Amino acid sequence: SYRRELITALNWFYLNKKTPSVIEEENFVIINAEENIRDTLIGTVCSILVNSNIYREGTIILGLAHTLDNNTKISIRIAGSKNLNLREILEEITKNLGYESGGHKAAAGSLIPMEKEEEFLEIATNVLKKRAIEEKVK
Repeated sequence: SYRRELITALNWFYLNKKTPSVIEEENFVIINAEENIRDTLIGTVCSILVNSNIYREGTIILGLAHTLDNNTKISIRIAGSKNLNLREILEEITKNLGYESGGHKAAAGSLIPMEKEEEFLEIATNVLKKRAIEEKVK
């Protein structure tokens, strides 16, 4: 059943590319799965996508999924072995909302109240665009 649920989650992702639920920019992708992917699977889905070769090295994948207790679980991963600290990036986003994040350099996550999701998405988009510009300058 786990495998079936994972396949369903990946199918949802591919069916929702080019929709407001999947924001694809040059250096990052934000997947706002809401209740369409279980919160316990969003990190796994992000990990599969960064290892699938559909995104070039250095592309950040940020996934969001609703929990049963009205929170939003956030997972962040990166394609390839680009030398970015994902925990620092997620902390930069969540601290602006007054929340914490955890994890390590290659994979991080956070939990925020669902009502903060829109604000999170706005901050995340701005931070990731700024990081992409900084990476181009290097």
